Amino acid sequence: MKRFIFLLFIIVVGFTGGDVQKELIVLKWNDSQIVENGITVCKELNFENAAFPDFEAKLPVFYKTYNLENGNQDFNFAIENETFEEVKLSSRFLKLNKIGSEILIVTEKTQSNGIFKLHLQISTVKKEGNKILRLKSFELKQITIRNSASQKSGQAVSNTHVWKTSSVLKSGKWIKIEVNGKGIIKIPYSKLTSLGFADPSKVSVYGSGGTILSEDPGVIDYDDLEQCAVWHDKNNGTDCLFLYSPGTTRWDFDNSNSIFKHTLNDYANKGFFFLTDNAGNPKVAQLLPVIQEPVTHTVSAGDAYQLYENETENVLTLGKGLGSGKQWFGDKFKHSSVNNIDFDLTDIVASEQVKIRVNAIARSFAASQMKVLVNQVEKDSLNFNRVNTDSQESDYADQKEEVFETTLSGTTNKITLKYFAKNNNGNVDDNALAWLDFIEINYRRKLKFGSEPLFFSDKSSVSDGNIITFSIENAITGSRVFDVTQVNNVMEVPVEISRNVAVIKRPATKLLSMLLLIRTELTANLNILEKSQIRTYMH
Repeated sequence: MKRFIFLLFIIVVGFTGGDVQKELIVLKWNDSQIVENGITVCKELNFENAAFPDFEAKLPVFYKTYNLENGNQDFNFAIENETFEEVKLSSRFLKLNKIGSEILIVTEKTQSNGIFKLHLQISTVKKEGNKILRLKSFELKQITIRNSASQKSGQAVSNTHVWKTSSVLKSGKWIKIEVNGKGIIKIPYSKLTSLGFADPSKVSVYGSGGTILSEDPGVIDYDDLEQCAVWHDKNNGTDCLFLYSPGTTRWDFDNSNSIFKHTLNDYANKGFFFLTDNAGNPKVAQLLPVIQEPVTHTVSAGDAYQLYENETENVLTLGKGLGSGKQWFGDKFKHSSVNNIDFDLTDIVASEQVKIRVNAIARSFAASQMKVLVNQVEKDSLNFNRVNTDSQESDYADQKEEVFETTLSGTTNKITLKYFAKNNNGNVDDNALAWLDFIEINYRRKLKFGSEPLFFSDKSSVSDGNIITFSIENAITGSRVFDVTQVNNVMEVPVEISRNVAVIKRPATKLLSMLLLIRTELTANLNILEKSQIRTYMH
């Protein structure tokens, strides 16, 4: 049996600095058949001292263990100057679907009896079109990660990111598509064919569709387009490719206030995806395994939220030409203005509390107030402080935010905002102004399949060890459910349907974002692929 301490032909070629070490790794493929734990390993996929952590896949990996001085010590790894050779696999090798299109690097830290170790694992086989390539040699770069816990007093903290050496866009034909909002993109095979793809089933999709990136240069999630998981089905009898678009608005759960809060993408109101048939293999949304553990929670309603926000005015441009930076505001109010905003809260659970979050600013030499009414009943108000309207140096406006709870019933609900400047020693500021930033509504919605995709989560059932069953009404044969928690790794969830009720079971150790679809014969809520939205790039 092979051990988890593996030595290969390694040449230390030197250092590029005190924190970076390079090694030349040469894999000695021996094309000899071996048996591991009673399982025969494909002879073309065996090199000297290879490790086989996944005996079902029977794919070899390069494995190395590093001793660490303490739990704070850490390394990043990268491979450079790789060389490959094509290999023809035996017809008995049945796990081609386990071979990915990229070489993967995985690290894991362990501790035993106070001894810390870092385990490095690098895959050695990849697909490239119809070819299977095995890794012959590469330079392994080991980079020390420095963090505050491991620094001596006065030393600077440096964050290291291992940059990719090239982009997936470096070669081939690429089609760029533009999308608006959150939802499901469907692309008929006929459209893909008209765009020049000979086999629509082999089209790969890359990009994150408007996902907000961190503005902190020290927080780098990825430095190239990531591949999207897609699925194929029929729409009114027509073969289509489907994928999930997250839109440019992110919703995060604020645990302290038990409310979902939104963040807009400050730099884009559209998202983009890139289609090709020249890079790797299509990534299809995998069907998750059926959960066998007993259920701890059953729910028939999920978290839902809606947003009203218009980005129309950068307020300091009014006469000053300075602008208010990234924060833009929408509906404008004068003294005594009233604005009514309708919300369609389909299938709302009337017995549950609704949380409404309102944010606005006001500019007046006197105190002012914006009353908030729900279905003509006053619920709360934003009370603004006066500002010095004659000063060029004081605050231009006062900003206020309130979150209040209420109960709602019925589908259509109206929120009314009334803005008034208060009497200041007999004077009322008739020139008082206010701008609405946004209104958010958090509510509980019954889980029902419908003509449009339904997105939901359930914050109340999240806890270690919980197994949750979602019970969804109006299901019909062919209804599908997807876990869209990870934008680029959408996964299909097993569904059981009985008497028009769909049941799905998932672990609830973290907050999940789910998508419900009634079959795929729906009209997608994204109208895409107009001529102006398509760009072709050739490299």
